[in-house]
Amino acid sequence: MDLRAIDLFKHGYASFMMRRPSYRRHADKAPRLRDLFELYARAVLARDQMLRGYAMPTVIEAKTEACVGLEHEIGFFLEHTAGSHLVNGVDQGGSLPGAR
Repeated sequence: MDLRAIDLFKHGYASFMMRRPSYRRHADKAPRLRDLFELYARAVLARDQMLRGYAMPTVIEAKTEACVGLEHEIGFFLEHTAGSHLVNGVDQGGSLPGAR
């Protein structure tokens, strides 16, 4: 994973897992969330590289759909883990890292 992916991963994992006491109560689910954010960081990087001209439009569309799918999966996970202070799985203070 390159430095940008690591930054996306750290930002996402820290902001959604470590800053909220309600997430810490669900420490048994932390590995799943960590895996989701790692996949998300990799998908965002792949999509960005493809948008710079390294792939055909159908591949770019597939990678963008993968990013959106992961955003929804992360949101669903957080919504059902953390409680009602989230709207559509996203804390009101921000958005998912790398989201466009």
